[in-house]
Amino acid sequence: MSQPHDSLAPLKPLKKRSPRDKAAINPNRVGIYADVLLRIIAHLEADPRLQKLFGVPVSRNVVLVADDNDLRLEEGGRVVPLSKEQARVFLEVLEEAIQQNAV
Repeated sequence: MSQPHDSLAPLKPLKKRSPRDKAAINPNRVGIYADVLLRIIAHLEADPRLQKLFGVPVSRNVVLVADDNDLRLEEGGRVVPLSKEQARVFLEVLEEAIQQNAV
């Protein structure tokens, strides 16, 4: 049995991916590389603003949602929904994580 992933462990630099054959890409599907997702989650886990909102680990209160051709990370698992300001902070940190870890 493998060891659980430590989302705060240092990650190796990303390797450049080879270009994909556009003819092989299905426009009705969406995906994200697992290593990129791990980096985004690690970014969210380490952010003190999200730790204050969600507690530690942050990932216990964030869900990956598939909606038709869309994958999203959303807040989830809270009894009390986020306020507008809390939602703004969450989206700001999520955008930072995606921009810094996108391939």
